[in-house]
Amino acid sequence: YGTSGKFGALSGFAAGARDAVAGVIHAPNPEVRIYMEPIDPGSPITPQERLTLLKQSVRPWAEFLDFRHMGIPQASEVKLRLGQNIETYFYNYLVIAVAYSLFYLFTSFFSVVALLVTLSAAFYFYILHPETCVLPFLEGVEIGSTQKHMIVGLLSVIALIALHGFSVLLGISLFTAAIVAIHGFFRDHLIAS
Repeated sequence: YGTSGKFGALSGFAAGARDAVAGVIHAPNPEVRIYMEPIDPGSPITPQERLTLLKQSVRPWAEFLDFRHMGIPQASEVKLRLGQNIETYFYNYLVIAVAYSLFYLFTSFFSVVALLVTLSAAFYFYILHPETCVLPFLEGVEIGSTQKHMIVGLLSVIALIALHGFSVLLGISLFTAAIVAIHGFFRDHLIAS
């Protein structure tokens, strides 16, 4: 009984895998254009208009989960398919990430609150008041950019390290990345209904 049969099959598989990976790597990168106005903090729209745009930007869930449009792509199509799906379903992926984030409200409440406080402070200091500002509860005290950096930096250290916010962000990021990778890989826009 020779070993060439076992190793021949393995080397054939390895060669096929190598060719598939090479096809993905050498495929042209797609140009991905994501509609960002609903989440752009610099966009001059009201919160109500922003919420309406967000709702309108989410594709129908029946379309998102339509298994008739799932299939394994050719190696040369992987980048294009991922790019198309990220562009098309970006807001669906965002909704999934936010929904999964709610899970952490029950498991890591203080971490989530600390992250929200830090993000709110950064939004207040850098988006709403990019120049010097006066905090509503400290009337007469002017806050400059150095003080803003110190406050947001301290809040970040507390939220990320002391209250384990980093693990929350990592969990949300890994979960969302897995969903995007799996759905983006298998969802095909070219399969006819």
